[in-house]
Amino acid sequence: MLRLAYFVELTWLLVDMVSGYLQNSGIYLPGEQTVSGLIRLGVVGLLIAILLLHHTRERLLTLSLMSLCLVWVIAHGIADALVGKENIATDIQLYLKLMLPLLLFRVMQLQLEKGVINIVRIRNIIVLNATILMLNLSLGLLGIGFGNYGVSETGELLGSKGFFYAGNEVSATLIAIFALMTFIFRERLHRNMLEMLAAFFLFFIASLMSLSKTSLIGFLMVLAFAVNSYLSRAAKVKFCAVAAVATVVAAPWWLPLMRVSIERWQFFWDLKPDFFDFITSGRTERIESYISWLTGGGGGMHILFGQGLNRISQIGSFENDLLDLTMGSGILGLLFYCVWAEWAWSGLTNRVTKGLPNGMFTFYFVGTFLVLSVIAGHVIYSAMLAPFIALIAVVSSRNFSNATSPTIGTIPR
Repeated sequence: MLRLAYFVELTWLLVDMVSGYLQNSGIYLPGEQTVSGLIRLGVVGLLIAILLLHHTRERLLTLSLMSLCLVWVIAHGIADALVGKENIATDIQLYLKLMLPLLLFRVMQLQLEKGVINIVRIRNIIVLNATILMLNLSLGLLGIGFGNYGVSETGELLGSKGFFYAGNEVSATLIAIFALMTFIFRERLHRNMLEMLAAFFLFFIASLMSLSKTSLIGFLMVLAFAVNSYLSRAAKVKFCAVAAVATVVAAPWWLPLMRVSIERWQFFWDLKPDFFDFITSGRTERIESYISWLTGGGGGMHILFGQGLNRISQIGSFENDLLDLTMGSGILGLLFYCVWAEWAWSGLTNRVTKGLPNGMFTFYFVGTFLVLSVIAGHVIYSAMLAPFIALIAVVSSRNFSNATSPTIGTIPR
């Protein structure tokens, strides 16, 4: 079963691509279910079976959190039935998505312990999924696929997302894969400046093609971390000088894409001249509605259990994971945030107290995604992102260090 899980990890984005094409084409399974949703349901079953078969206290604790999700689903189902709008399918799908990163995190730890995955197979997971993602984004240059923001009046795609369905999730996944690529190939990039420049330029173009502020902010975050962490002082100066020259020389290729992005951002800036409104695409305006819900009474049960996804779909999403999850799931939604925060904290403590250099990578990027979750949304409960955030979290663990080859170490200064 652990080998089957490895195959699932290898083909993760392939499933999203096929399902996204069908969804964008208006093709659904009976009950308006998606192909990826059905497959991920089977994946969750596989992951649960693995953790039960190789149970430990930590793994059983993870499964107990899933049992708690079931209690919340039942509570929301009863509440919906009382108002004549019973529909628990949306709740079930939400909690499956929320559980996926944690389940994958535990299974990947086990795969490393048992030798089912090693540094070579982790590299295979990252490279294959990166190839699928980059090929899809590059289709936008040919006018193939679907637009991140629809189609312009002239018929051109507004932002490329290939055959994938959810634009925000594509941006978050691009950032995670970019971070993992620079991490897994950091020694190679350190030795070959041209390869490093080519890799950064490729992801820069992909970020521009999406027309997403999230993608570009994420690109800059990864670039800053990689240059600061993986290059010596002399190499940093050399890289910055060569990158500046390369940026000017390559301007004919990237400037047209940048102009389109700037025009779009200028349009939204005119609508939202406040900086925070602009960065969050107007999401800060929805905080007032959230406060009204929070203080609206109800004996505190709405804060404990939330309203459920079925009720939120009627009110409208805040497009902010923290607000959406606490309103939809109450304290349980906050608990999932705590899981991600614990991953970041573990990375920091592994770096500070144990001297493990990989810990800072986990702390930095899990922290980055926590911030992005309240700016852009669709991060904490993104099934598309799940295996990659799990890998970022696993990086700082003892199991990962034991399983990697000696070539994955600190970069000589």
